[in-house]
Amino acid sequence: MTTSLPKNVFSSLMARELGGRRPGTATGHSRRMYQSICPTSKAQQLDVPEVHISRFSPCGQYLRASAGRKLLQLLPPAAGASNALSSSPYLDPALYGYDDRVVSPYIRTRPSLEQPIAFRPRNRPDRAGGFRLEAGPYEAVVVRDRRFPRSVTHLAHPDAPFLLTVFSVFQQTSLNINYRG
Repeated sequence: MTTSLPKNVFSSLMARELGGRRPGTATGHSRRMYQSICPTSKAQQLDVPEVHISRFSPCGQYLRASAGRKLLQLLPPAAGASNALSSSPYLDPALYGYDDRVVSPYIRTRPSLEQPIAFRPRNRPDRAGGFRLEAGPYEAVVVRDRRFPRSVTHLAHPDAPFLLTVFSVFQQTSLNINYRG
């Protein structure tokens, strides 16, 4: 599903990001600079705010990607593709109780903790049927006296009891597959 925003909405979002300055004044560049680099037809096809003129590449593809990323950063978390909601019942707070600082229905990278994550069903008084996700054996990495903490992303299957856990530490990435039998 693609949503297109009116031009004035995009410009107002970019002006808010620039702290109230008008688009085009942040870089001191104009659309004429880009037209001298690229063919006129390509410059006319691109309909983007002038604030990103300094990021234009001769083919214009970098500009569109950069403008899209900036717009997604300004939108509310539920609307952005980088903060998509998981439809898994295991991440539904009405069905399961868990530490929402560590895991949430939003798909995003979070700092990893050392203790396991416990999921307990809310509708059963005896709390039977719960499970735990182990934290993994991966520790922080120290490179040149800088400590790089590990981060984790949890990806849950929408129907099956299947969860992927992606751990990242500095340049190392590891994938854990968790499932219930």
